[in-house]
Amino acid sequence: MRSRHLASIFYLTFYAGMGTLVPYLTLYYRSVGMSTPQIGLLAALPTVTVLFAAPLWGAIADAFGLYGRLLVLAVFGTMVPVAALTQARAFPVLAACAVGYALINAPIVPLADHTSLEILGERRRDDYGRLRVWGAVGYGLSALGAGLLANRFGIAAGFAVFVVLMGITGVIATRLPAPSPWRRESYLKAAGRLSTNPRWLAFLGAVFMTGTCFAMLNNYFPIYLASLGASPGLFGLSIAAAALGELPIRRAASAGGPGVVCRIGGAGAPAGRSRRARI
Repeated sequence: MRSRHLASIFYLTFYAGMGTLVPYLTLYYRSVGMSTPQIGLLAALPTVTVLFAAPLWGAIADAFGLYGRLLVLAVFGTMVPVAALTQARAFPVLAACAVGYALINAPIVPLADHTSLEILGERRRDDYGRLRVWGAVGYGLSALGAGLLANRFGIAAGFAVFVVLMGITGVIATRLPAPSPWRRESYLKAAGRLSTNPRWLAFLGAVFMTGTCFAMLNNYFPIYLASLGASPGLFGLSIAAAALGELPIRRAASAGGPGVVCRIGGAGAPAGRSRRARI
């Protein structure tokens, strides 16, 4: 039970940190004079980096059983590029910070999820939503707080909070139990098997297309709101409302399984996109 509580607190503080940073990155780029094409490139660089970095970190973790140590290192490591980002103004420096952040941040969520699932065990894995829901709470509340801070002190004020929260999260990560080493089959063998599985490839294709659509929305929605005269605080309120809207969905996932979330998401996404298009 103690491990489950630690996992919940980890998600709370980690996503609270993310809520002070991720929603405001494009607004920060805009505030330091970046053009729209430059903002698009800066937003795309982390995604491309994670595409290659996440499998690499996963292979290292599986090969050497470094799940716990790598998680702690990655959490503390994200503090460095974000701290540097607050001092950056030139495009090459901003790009380097964005790539460095994505490279170090890439293994955190997979490793944290792997740890949480092992804590729950085979019989309780559907309770994952009960742990992860605290991430939605932390993300929404911190995004609202970062927006209010930005109104008073500027966009970069929330990035300083990110550094503090990642420090707290790193300490919590040191207390999480290290998962057992993966010994069922080699990483390359597993990757080769999955790469020839049509259902798995179809799933990856669907995830890729969904992620692409939401990336375009999430990166440019803040700028669009700003162009309408919305303050960072108002944008933070919209992020908080969206994040806290996850609470009943996470509850439904715990009660009815992951399939419930897929069905709700598939039904609700077109309606959500159409409403945003009419704003």
